[in-house]
Amino acid sequence: MKLTKKPALLLAPLLLVAASLAQAACLSDAEVAAMYDAYNQRKPAANPEGLSLADGECTRAKFNRLLQASMGAPVGYKAGLTNPAVQKRFDASAPVWGTLYGPMLLKNGAVVEARRTALGHGRCSRPTCWCVSATSPSIARPTSTMC
Repeated sequence: MKLTKKPALLLAPLLLVAASLAQAACLSDAEVAAMYDAYNQRKPAANPEGLSLADGECTRAKFNRLLQASMGAPVGYKAGLTNPAVQKRFDASAPVWGTLYGPMLLKNGAVVEARRTALGHGRCSRPTCWCVSATSPSIARPTSTMC
């Protein structure tokens, strides 16, 4: 019995499709650039749906390259969703992390008005600041005066 090459020709496109499905569907450079622009304008960015862990990691790497180009080398990392109750609230199964860059950090003793932060929503009746202790960063207290 003589074998023909036809089965191999039919199988090749299927293998290519399967290989492409196995790769991460990372957001496009244009989609990541739109997220970066929203970040710089301090506006909410679209929340991509249906990303796998690999998709998210790929997208985060692209986003971090844009941040690093404008902010310099990473200076640290931020962990989030480390409490199981908070993970449940946000429908997460594990902690998350992000990269910190120098311009993201405040100098020791800095005062931030709540009305000017993303969490303040501009709804404070008077400017409220949160002072963070240099000796115990987990202790913060609201104040209307300088720390």
